[in-house]
Amino acid sequence: MHFGYNISVWQLLKVDEIPEILQALTPSCLNLSWKGGLVTAGGLPALAVFYLDKSDSRKLWAIGAGIFFTIYPWTSLVMMSDIQQAKKDDVIEKKGPGWTTKALEAWNRQHMYRSLAGLTAFGIFRDSYTLFTIR
Repeated sequence: MHFGYNISVWQLLKVDEIPEILQALTPSCLNLSWKGGLVTAGGLPALAVFYLDKSDSRKLWAIGAGIFFTIYPWTSLVMMSDIQQAKKDDVIEKKGPGWTTKALEAWNRQHMYRSLAGLTAFGIFRDSYTLFTIR
């Protein structure tokens, strides 16, 4: 698993001394415009299978899609304020040099939910498909 891996790399690089690394990564890593579409592209097919499948396991497709659909609201509601703060040019000057490490640790914990939700949904989809193909 990669949980905690990001923090150790950032600490090794001493981001507090090199804040431009964080600033260089923000445009590509923190752009939410395509993530809503990605969540939709992952969840809608599962809902279609839920609708078309008439077996007893069909509710698993809806449960997996429901879990998958929570990723984007979680990002928007819980993580967005920190993301917007990290994108500002003067955040290091305003928050101090220790802010970067604390912000990355918080972001890593918050991102863990997204990873676990995606893995859980994938596991449910996999099990649903297995039950679907067995019958």
